[in-house]
Amino acid sequence: MTAISGQQPTLTKASRVLVPTMNNPKIALPITDGLRFEPIKNICYLEAAGNYTFLHFKDGERLLVCRTLQDMQDRLAAPYQFLRIHRSYLINIDYLDRYVRGKGGYVILEGGASLAVSSTRRQDFLTRLERYFR
Repeated sequence: MTAISGQQPTLTKASRVLVPTMNNPKIALPITDGLRFEPIKNICYLEAAGNYTFLHFKDGERLLVCRTLQDMQDRLAAPYQFLRIHRSYLINIDYLDRYVRGKGGYVILEGGASLAVSSTRRQDFLTRLERYFR
């Protein structure tokens, strides 16, 4: 429409829709006094804390949100690269530094965090890693 008439289309109040951009998507995080909006790429891992979840960011900040880890996992489903490695941990593959084998093994993330991989989630974790790093 702009190319033909040279004018911008008029948007009604009802037609103004916020569309997330895929080049820098953000997530709305419920905190005690409202919502905080953070780029998903800055989240290194998430840690369960009962009915709450701690988010650990690449700058070392830790934030408590009013959501379960399962709810956060559902929100961070595809196309984002998050993997559940334990009932208490969800990691961003982009920050994975090492996997150390053992009974279940453990991962070391950039920044030095060491997190256990449960033996029940180990096979799925390794399968997803293989697909991701092809």
